Amino acid sequence: MNDFWVLGEPNPDSRDATRRRAKWNTEVDPRYESIRCAIDPEHRRAGARITPLSVTISNIAPHDFVWAYFDCLIQEHVANFYMAAGFTGYQTAPATVHFAKDSKLPPPFRELIVRGSAGLLSAESGYSVLGICRGCGLIDNKSKVSDASKVVDQSSLDGTDFFQIKPLTGLMFVTN
Repeated sequence: MNDFWVLGEPNPDSRDATRRRAKWNTEVDPRYESIRCAIDPEHRRAGARITPLSVTISNIAPHDFVWAYFDCLIQEHVANFYMAAGFTGYQTAPATVHFAKDSKLPPPFRELIVRGSAGLLSAESGYSVLGICRGCGLIDNKSKVSDASKVVDQSSLDGTDFFQIKPLTGLMFVTN
């Protein structure tokens, strides 16, 4: 059995996490890919963000990982470590990071984008799929996860270190 972890903001309800959470830069208008289904015209939605991430952080020394909702930024030295260590299933993208009230520049950051996959949520978790649209991949489900410890279907892991599970693509998972 492969062990894995959810890569996320530590204790997101804590005062420190709230204080350190990055905020999307409201002066930059993010653009998203447009998903329009060739089969069902009702299946229109925004896809992945196609503009670089731009955030503002509080004026305190940032940690190696900075969170902006479901977006994860890592300091450049962490990105370099991941690359040197040969980790797989991710890529990084340029990110613009500014301090909220300071003109000095923060350390360089990269957005961490998970590309690895473990398919769909495991049926053992209590989740079930009613259907997947052949035209756009929209997942139709009417169930909820009843056992969060069983969300990963081990047989669906693609062998990467970082991975996502559909439809929980906002969550990042990493193997031991």
